Amino acid sequence: MQIKLFNNNSATGRGLRQRLSQMANSMFSKRNLLFIVLVIIYLMGGMMNNLGVQIMGYYMPLYNSGFLLYGTTFMYTSFFIVTEIFLSIVVQKHSFKQIKERWCLYYNKKLIICVLALGFFTAFNGIFAQSAIPFVDPELTAILTQVSAPLTWIMYPLILRKKYDLGQIGCFLLILSGLLFGSIYSYMNGTGSETTFSNSAFWLIISICSAIPTAFETIYQEVAYDSYKAPTFIVLVYYNLFSLIVYAAWMFMTMVPNFGSCNVPAHTPLSMCSMNATTCSATQVFEQQGEAFQCFFGNYDVSSCCGGWQATLWTCIFVAGYYVYFVSGSYLIEKFGSNVLANLNALLYPLTAVCFWIKPLVGQFSSQPTWWIIVSLIIITLGNIGYEVFARKPLYEMDPKFLPWNHLRHEVSEEKNQTKGGEPHSNVSINDSSEVIEPIIYHQSDDIVYNDNEGITSNNTNNLDNQQDEEEKEKYPLINHNNKN
Repeated sequence: MQIKLFNNNSATGRGLRQRLSQMANSMFSKRNLLFIVLVIIYLMGGMMNNLGVQIMGYYMPLYNSGFLLYGTTFMYTSFFIVTEIFLSIVVQKHSFKQIKERWCLYYNKKLIICVLALGFFTAFNGIFAQSAIPFVDPELTAILTQVSAPLTWIMYPLILRKKYDLGQIGCFLLILSGLLFGSIYSYMNGTGSETTFSNSAFWLIISICSAIPTAFETIYQEVAYDSYKAPTFIVLVYYNLFSLIVYAAWMFMTMVPNFGSCNVPAHTPLSMCSMNATTCSATQVFEQQGEAFQCFFGNYDVSSCCGGWQATLWTCIFVAGYYVYFVSGSYLIEKFGSNVLANLNALLYPLTAVCFWIKPLVGQFSSQPTWWIIVSLIIITLGNIGYEVFARKPLYEMDPKFLPWNHLRHEVSEEKNQTKGGEPHSNVSINDSSEVIEPIIYHQSDDIVYNDNEGITSNNTNNLDNQQDEEEKEKYPLINHNNKN
């Protein structure tokens, strides 16, 4: 005997089917599919980046303050330049004027300052992380560098004056508990690494310091991509070129105690290379850069090339991983915000630790599997899923009454003009004091969008006289990025 809970033709049945259909459509919407694809690409690139940056540092321990900084930066920055040229000329078919405006960052001084700040944060992340790698255990490095995730959560509302709700805070705390669980157990029980590392207090502090700029870098990328709609690859080119200058100067730090990388006897075992290094003279600094190029291009007989052919392999893996990691990360920040990226970076900690369990992949730098890393991976994964399903809000819904930079506003996006039901959404919000924040109004000219809404309470912008219009255009330039939507 069959019992029907409701008739298929009843109002209840139709309502349930409609709700299930809406859930399915929402789950497999274009935006969610884009998010899933970007997350998969980002995590793959992140693991290549994290494994590459550590293992190339282990196989080329004497080049961490020189070639592995400026050499790799030159390589992936060249890829960013080639990609931007291809997209701009071949795909988007921009005019010369448009190309010039893009490379000049639309003559927007605040955007230029933002990009320079990104270069500063990237440079100091690189020099601290790369210098510490030969002296810190792989799993411990993965743990310490995740300081950037909670720091991003803390600094995000302070810098951008945006609000969190209880759901977001709850997901952050869940992810943080996963990070702390794995970190505490690793500290108490050891990481099971088969290679001996110094793990001195000095290098542990340097490793932690490398993660601090990452938080600010992530947040200010959101400022560049979301607030100014900056061209992705040009921003990547400029701030990595800025860091390249810092890296080129940093190689002279090998003349300072604790950072020395010279005078290692020939045929010294790989694990002892960094331990036996002493400070370099000015002449030795330049000589070692030449040896680094020879080592990378296949001359593994030079005395400072400790790692052989795997030095070249892992350097190439890192460069490829960095490119994928930062390109996909830029699009994630632009579309979904910097907190999503911070959450995924936290997930990369246990994923990278798991990769170090695969001895055929990482060789002598492998670690023994540990159950607490699996538990940490499960907790952080649940926190990421919870944030995406229940807590993440569109960037515009987190807009505050004011931002730290005067007249900085978010451009109206496709997402902003839709409610959950798909109906048009008014671009007027009310703050806690019931004051109305006026809608954002733009004038468009070629590729530049101008924010003229300061003091305007209606759509009668055509009544502005020409002089006021031109003054406003010069005052509030934002970038029109319609070709990305």
